[in-house]
Amino acid sequence: MAPRPSLRVCHVLLGALLAFCAEPVVASPFVFFVDPVAGDIVKVNPRTGTEVGRFAPPLRPRPYDTRLGLSMAGQRTLLFELGNGCNDWKDDCWEPLPERRLLYRLDTRTGAVVSTTLGLATFFGPDGLSWQRRGSTTYTYYSHANPIPDIHRFANLGERDEEEIYFFGPPWPDYFPVGGLGGDGNGREFGVFIERDNPDRRLIIEYGPFDDSGPLLPWAAPANDIEGLAFDGRFLYALGATGQLFTLDPDKRVVVNVVSLPSVTFPDGTPARYRFDIAATVPEPLTTVLLAVGALAALSRARASRSRGRAPS
Repeated sequence: MAPRPSLRVCHVLLGALLAFCAEPVVASPFVFFVDPVAGDIVKVNPRTGTEVGRFAPPLRPRPYDTRLGLSMAGQRTLLFELGNGCNDWKDDCWEPLPERRLLYRLDTRTGAVVSTTLGLATFFGPDGLSWQRRGSTTYTYYSHANPIPDIHRFANLGERDEEEIYFFGPPWPDYFPVGGLGGDGNGREFGVFIERDNPDRRLIIEYGPFDDSGPLLPWAAPANDIEGLAFDGRFLYALGATGQLFTLDPDKRVVVNVVSLPSVTFPDGTPARYRFDIAATVPEPLTTVLLAVGALAALSRARASRSRGRAPS
């Protein structure tokens, strides 16, 4: 007969695993951003700023591009859309390139294009991009700062029953969207805004993604150059143009971590700025948690086996 599992070993293993899992998690597994010089989509650990991978997007931004949306859509899909708008009067800046009107769905592991569909389909393109699911309906959100600052909401984008809803814009008397959007796909949405009376001060606002008249909850952004925003369901990530990546607790409205991304320059020596939206993966169950569950099951089986093996008194 095979020997019974050692209860002592199971206790030690389970205790070690549960102690490991109890360590506070400071950040989600990965944040995605676009390298402003190479044009790659880069994946970093937001706790340390360490790069853990990169891949080429279907379109690379030009040095003077300013419009790009990035968002997770579920666990393994990254939404990417590069717009036409820029802040310089280059010859090709205002060229209506058809590929810049498409929303690309990418595999987060390889960067492979999963599918494409017509995206915002405006000349300027997005400053921010986000995605939510409610029941059987998916919602895609676009923000752009000009010529009219507003947020567009699409229901079932790319499907036969697609519907566009102008979410909010000029009717807001006090706030205007100017940068990235961040949502966890489960009903919470944030955006980068400015105040009408103080346009140099950037704000983060939480708004109801399904309620057009819901309350707006503004608070001061950690820096006044915040461009990208992402939310993983627990932490909010804000990327400044100078490369500071902030991890925020949106419930307490405090900064819990900050790292600096590498300083990069264009070939002519001009410093590059991080001007685009970002995305964050929603954490999946940790392997250690699954191991702890397995150890607990082994412990339960061992106890049951020992109990059955006892002789009646």
